[in-house]
Amino acid sequence: VYNDSRQTAQRVRLQIQRVDAAGGVVGSASMWVNGDVPMGSRAFFSAPVTDATSYRVQVLSYDWSCSGGGGGGGGI
Repeated sequence: VYNDSRQTAQRVRLQIQRVDAAGGVVGSASMWVNGDVPMGSRAFFSAPVTDATSYRVQVLSYDWSCSGGGGGGGGI
């Protein structure tokens, strides 16, 4: 997960969709990213998912940290 803002993102929640060959969603799961996503940086995640042709990952929610950076801009 990339964070191109000037604030650290905390409590990042992701949705992972399983997609079939026709592009249809055949299942989904949500999960939390472990730890913070630093400003101007990235965090890695791993999720146990059932096999699919492809996957889509979307950020469902996050909170900005009260320390460091500021001014907004960008996003994750």
